[in-house]
Amino acid sequence: INMNESLGRYITIDDTAPLVALSSPAVDNITSSTTPVFTGVCNDSINSSIGALLLLNGSVKGSATCTNATSCQITSSSLSDGVYNWSMRCNDTVNNTVYSAGRNITIDSSAPTVSLSSPAANNITSSTTPIFTAVCNDSYSSNPGALLLLNGSVKGSAICANASACAITSTALTDGVYNWSYRCNDSTNSTVYSVG
Repeated sequence: INMNESLGRYITIDDTAPLVALSSPAVDNITSSTTPVFTGVCNDSINSSIGALLLLNGSVKGSATCTNATSCQITSSSLSDGVYNWSMRCNDTVNNTVYSAGRNITIDSSAPTVSLSSPAANNITSSTTPIFTAVCNDSYSSNPGALLLLNGSVKGSAICANASACAITSTALTDGVYNWSYRCNDSTNSTVYSVG
């Protein structure tokens, strides 16, 4: 009997999806960046590089080829202001795929608005510590910060309820004429100044 045997070949069976863990941004993050960077780790038992997609509200907003079991960053394409649910999808070379759980992120690139309430323009008072009131309004921050400015110098501050009257009592003032204004800022430090 004549017989011949071929050389052996290796075959790898891989029917297991990679693992994925989100790193940053944190849950319920608020940022002013319209192109935030998202970080996760794709981990596979066989492949040294893994494909990753960044998903925001289910739509692909970025991709990368990640080194296995190493932090992988994906910068999002430009986003408009709003709340997004983000996740990552990792897939190995035979397209075994896994999706991470989602996290929310808020994009808030717009400054709050501010309107002065009282005292009225050209008011005269005998109080050396007058109370000033304005309304700070922001689309995403429930408690914007406010500074009271008199002739450009900070004379008081407050954390305000969004879209509500926010009163600040000035530090002691000497006799004189003052130009007063408010500066409102949101949680991403987007800032707006009122006209004094």
